[in-house]
Amino acid sequence: MTDHRFWPISFLALVVAGAGCGPQAGRIFGGTPATADSGKACPTSVPSPAIKDPASPRFGLNVPLGWAALPIPVRLSTAFSEDQAAAVNRAMLTWEQAVGKQLFARGDADPQSGDGFAALYDSLADGGNGIYLKDDWARLQNETCASDRKDIQVLATTIWQTMTDPVRIEKADIEFNDEFYEFGDSLTAPHAGRRGLADLESVALHELGHFLGLAHVSVDGDSVMSAEVWIGAGQTQRALSGGDVGRIRKIYGCAGAACDQGEARGQN
Repeated sequence: MTDHRFWPISFLALVVAGAGCGPQAGRIFGGTPATADSGKACPTSVPSPAIKDPASPRFGLNVPLGWAALPIPVRLSTAFSEDQAAAVNRAMLTWEQAVGKQLFARGDADPQSGDGFAALYDSLADGGNGIYLKDDWARLQNETCASDRKDIQVLATTIWQTMTDPVRIEKADIEFNDEFYEFGDSLTAPHAGRRGLADLESVALHELGHFLGLAHVSVDGDSVMSAEVWIGAGQTQRALSGGDVGRIRKIYGCAGAACDQGEARGQN
């Protein structure tokens, strides 16, 4: 029998330096995987310890088998500006260059906004894989399950729906905290200071890693999936580390010239 599991992974920024301007430090924390179970209201499962063990082949891999089929159909909300959509597309391309394969099938723009989903997992019922800006992020602090609640400092979150036997991702969505953060190009975008400035391409690269099945890592300081990120004017992290490339290839393999490259192309 196939059952379905729901997993939240969060990208949390905590300001530890700079109150008004300049670079701010952020920390990324992973949410506890939540298992959908008709007999239980809240998550009961926990991730495998091997995910955090650098000596394990499972290190950094939340879903080692990834998606069952490529490319993965995905749509961006019409709430994204043209420049924002281009930044997300560049992040997609970076992951594709790492494996030498088309990972994403970019569909028509999705008229749905993140504000249309009241609860964390509501977007999984819309029949597609979407990427959204959420202007009413604060309501996620009121989720029924404590492990699903999202603080206002969370930059973005990726949620999966997986099936078991074997475990593969069958549906996923990404939501960006557009209520408390300004997502743009941190190298060029003017910043009025009303919200924290975050480089959209950098954050999208991280969230797409989760979307593809990767977990947070703590021993690869250059990884886009690492536990720390800098946000603020001039702060970017747009290039994959050698570890990122190796881990994504464990899931999807590689093809063509990409197999001879140690690192995917990207720009910091």
